[in-house]
Amino acid sequence: MAIQSKQILLVEDEAIIALLETNWLKNEGYIVYQAVNGEEAVKFYKENIIPIDLIIMDIDLGAGKDGIETAKEILKINDVPIVFLSSHTEREFVEKTDQITSYGFVVKDSRSTVLLAVVKMAFKLFDAHKEVKKTDVLLNAVLESSEEIYLFVVGKDYKYLSFNKKHKEAIYKYWGKEIEIGMNMLDVFSEQQFRERVKENIDRALSGESFITIEEHSDEKSSTVYWESHWNPIYNLKGKLIGLTCFVLNVTAKVQAETLLRESAGKFEAIIKVSIDGFWINDADGKLIDVNPACCSLLGYSRQELLNMSISQIDMLESSEDVKEHTMKIHAFGFDRFETKFRKKDGSSIDVEVSTTFNPENNLIIAFIKDISERKFSESLIKESELRLRRAVENAPYPIMIHTEDGEVQFLNAAWVRLTGYTFRDMPKVSMWKELAGLKSEYHRHDSPDISYDKDSIIKDGEYYIKTRDGKCLIWDIRSAALGRLADGRSAIISMATDITEKKTIEEALIKSEEQYRMIVSEMDQGLAFHEIIQDKDGKVVDYRFLEINESYEKITGLKRENIIGKTVREVLPNIENYWIEVYGQVALTGIPIHFENLAAELDKYFSVYAYSPKKNHFAVMVTDVTKRTKEEKIIHKQNEELKEVNAAKDKLFSIIAHDLRGPFSGFMGLLEGLANNIDNFEKEDITRSAEVMHTTAKKIYELLNNLLEWSRLQLGKTEFKPKTINLFNIIEELEQLFRSATTNKSISFNNLVNPDIYISGDQNMLLTVLRNLISNAIKFTNLGGEVLINAREESEMIEILVSDNGVGIPQNLIENLFSIDAAFTTKGTNGEEGSGLGLMLCNELVKKNKGSIRVLSEVGKGTSFVILLPKSSGPN
Repeated sequence: MAIQSKQILLVEDEAIIALLETNWLKNEGYIVYQAVNGEEAVKFYKENIIPIDLIIMDIDLGAGKDGIETAKEILKINDVPIVFLSSHTEREFVEKTDQITSYGFVVKDSRSTVLLAVVKMAFKLFDAHKEVKKTDVLLNAVLESSEEIYLFVVGKDYKYLSFNKKHKEAIYKYWGKEIEIGMNMLDVFSEQQFRERVKENIDRALSGESFITIEEHSDEKSSTVYWESHWNPIYNLKGKLIGLTCFVLNVTAKVQAETLLRESAGKFEAIIKVSIDGFWINDADGKLIDVNPACCSLLGYSRQELLNMSISQIDMLESSEDVKEHTMKIHAFGFDRFETKFRKKDGSSIDVEVSTTFNPENNLIIAFIKDISERKFSESLIKESELRLRRAVENAPYPIMIHTEDGEVQFLNAAWVRLTGYTFRDMPKVSMWKELAGLKSEYHRHDSPDISYDKDSIIKDGEYYIKTRDGKCLIWDIRSAALGRLADGRSAIISMATDITEKKTIEEALIKSEEQYRMIVSEMDQGLAFHEIIQDKDGKVVDYRFLEINESYEKITGLKRENIIGKTVREVLPNIENYWIEVYGQVALTGIPIHFENLAAELDKYFSVYAYSPKKNHFAVMVTDVTKRTKEEKIIHKQNEELKEVNAAKDKLFSIIAHDLRGPFSGFMGLLEGLANNIDNFEKEDITRSAEVMHTTAKKIYELLNNLLEWSRLQLGKTEFKPKTINLFNIIEELEQLFRSATTNKSISFNNLVNPDIYISGDQNMLLTVLRNLISNAIKFTNLGGEVLINAREESEMIEILVSDNGVGIPQNLIENLFSIDAAFTTKGTNGEEGSGLGLMLCNELVKKNKGSIRVLSEVGKGTSFVILLPKSSGPN
């Protein structure tokens, strides 16, 4: 057996479960501490000197804090792995653990192998979690590590998408502004001339141009400072321009060095030595002739080591032959700038930008090397953002196509492929879609819409007929917009479609046969009315006029044809709300139909209304009387809600029963299995303790089953109600004998103060069950040496019975729903007694069955009184 040094805190309110799981863990070599509720667990964790390595937490801990609340409070003190334990497997219990970082979930009736495996896995997951945190810290440190580069990323709307700490500090230093993601960059600069210059550079980059600017500024000491800005557009994976990046460097030293170089060649070497960029000179074969300190620092080599090397030994992307070819190009054009990867002395790689100049006087090449690792890393992050954007377009509900100006299809999203059945591999050219778009059908009376293409085969905005792979005809309204230029210089266009097939079908049907339509309208059961809208000089819809209605419209609404045709709605219905005029006006102007149901209060009727536009500036409404259906649906809805409440109550009850039976039974069976298999290894003390726990558990299960039997018989209607006259004093005396052992064990005084002449009317078995549960609770929650008393007094037609104790009392926040199944709970008694949680609910049901009521009065620390009202009887016949 492997000896473990791990300390485990087990938080479990079921004694038998706690004992069983403690044995499992100790046998595996763990050191186990126990707590029976949330408060005790928090106190132990705060006060324990030895650090706890893992917590096994029961979710349902009875009254007080549950396992989730306890875990949250402990995690505020320290980060510790927590494995949750429960006999519940319902979704709501499992999802509770999502509120915090959980390292496992174990069902209580699982075997020891499951619990031990989850504990081992929790330790591994916790260690891995700590390593991930370290990695996140290092990644952030790399992004902010540069003390030389000022970085920002701006979208097409001039708003910040990202920036590093150096840029943020510089903006605050020079402009006194605190910047944040989403802020418009141009709003930062108060000086109009400077803002316009920045906007000009941004617009250049957003047009697709990559360029470098060098600007001269004066610092606080009136010294001249030179800033070199590298502006580059950002494209997504399909070539859509989405913003720009700008890397700003303080190149004062470089500019000054170049100036001095032009003024005096003798000062060249001194200037290069102070340059922040790497510098070298190489011959036509790529052999290094001279290097500066910055170059040595960048690559990790000494000056002497580099002077014995050639470029091909450093550049990871070029061979010696590539270097020679590259040198020839520099000779031909005199200058070149490119990006590559250099291999450092320690074997690691570094991204660099190399700017080269050819000196024909001595046939040498001068190169400046700039570290762009941070920029490359930022670009990789931007590519990830582009990928997320691509996924959004891919999963859009509308069909989307991206194509080039010369008609090459670059992308079709899932909606386009799903509706047409074709992928962009099936139709790689826009011209191939032209044939489908030109489809004509006898079903349509009018000619196909204009589907011509310009010389570059760009899809025009308009309506198109699309034939799908399976032969169906769709009508799409397509709108296109420019996306910018791709890397190869071609313009990219995005085209998004809206399926208007249904709308067009309705329009076609209306146009096809006006006479047939009118005949159908006149005979249809639905009310139909046509209107034209009235607009003011600004084009706002202010009224509408009735043009035609059918007979059904008259019958349904009560509005007669001769009273409304030719009149406006404000003339017919002066109190109409402006809202309805605006709604119908939008239908007439946009052609977008609407459907709704509403109540006409003045008619006490429900109407279903469908409004559409048969032609510009007109709309029609189809009205159906749905009063009967709507009222029936409301009745059904109400019945369904009541049924849901009943089912929810039963589900809650079964959940409580499952918890109170599964936990004890699993522990009971576990202890029996342990005794059966290892009886020789147990001390007498252990056997005695196990027997006591099993005896207590068996009593609890018996109590639960007894109450459950009573409740189920009551719900199924199998409990026959047999009211008769009952002497209250006598049945209290019987119950006093039943509980004498319990009161004696706790030295509790039991006082029957009921007048022997008081009689009640009810079912004796039911009332015995009620009083037995209430007296049992009173004894359970009364301290040693306490008092339980039963009293009664007569009212007009009822007898008021009080079952009182001077025990621990009930918190006020629990009293309101004490008899509700949704709030059913169990709490241990003053001597560790356990209950099922069903007793009070059963009492409430039985008292109601006997035409009575029950309520509770309680104060924490002073006791509880249950007050029962039952019908009074005049006495024995």
